Order: sequence, then C-alpha cells, then structure tokens
Amino acid sequence: KNHHSASCSYPRELGETCGDMRIPQLYHLSLDVTASCDTLSNYIDALRRRLSVPKESALYKGAIEVRMVLEPMQQLIHDRVYEVCMIRDPDGIVIELLRLRKVFDKPFPN
Repeated sequence: KNHHSASCSYPRELGETCGDMRIPQLYHLSLDVTASCDTLSNYIDALRRRLSVPKESALYKGAIEVRMVLEPMQQLIHDRVYEVCMIRDPDGIVIELLRLRKVFDKPFPN
C-alpha cells in the first residue's frame, strides 16, 4: 500500500493521534494538494486566512485553528520528491499535506 494514498487509522488510546512520526501511515490522513497550491507554506497561509475569524465576531470562540505538527520539508519517496507537512485539526487528528515537486526517471535504490 502506498504511504500517500488517502488513509486514516484510529489511535489506540484517546489523545494518541500522532503516534510514532518515524513510522508511516500511523494515525494520520494524507492529502495530495499538488493541484491546489504552488508551495505548502502558501497553502497553509491561505487555509489560515480562510478559517480566520475576527476577535470581535460572535463566532470567534468557535474559530478553527490550523496547528502545525511538522513544518514543510522535502521528502523523497521512491522516484518522487514531495513537499510534506503535517497539521492537526480541531479534533486532534493529524493531517499530512503533500505537494509533488519532481518525478525522477528511475526510483532510487533503498
């Protein structure tokens, strides 16, 4: 199973939503946002602007915050270079955001 197919596993214990970050596919959802952005930093900024609520608003107490778990970085997966980051939703679920940067002709040896 490809690490970056949309998948979600539930935590063993309540509150243990991130698991061991060194082990792929544990306790997070992966979303490919390549078609929606030019960089993940810009995507996160746009998401924060879209979800922001002025402090004066009656809705402010229910505002949704984008919490960063892992800052954007590059990751090589088989023959592809991705920009990867992880955010946490208001329910504590970790969401991995991916943006494809480059595809090589051949996969790199392990």
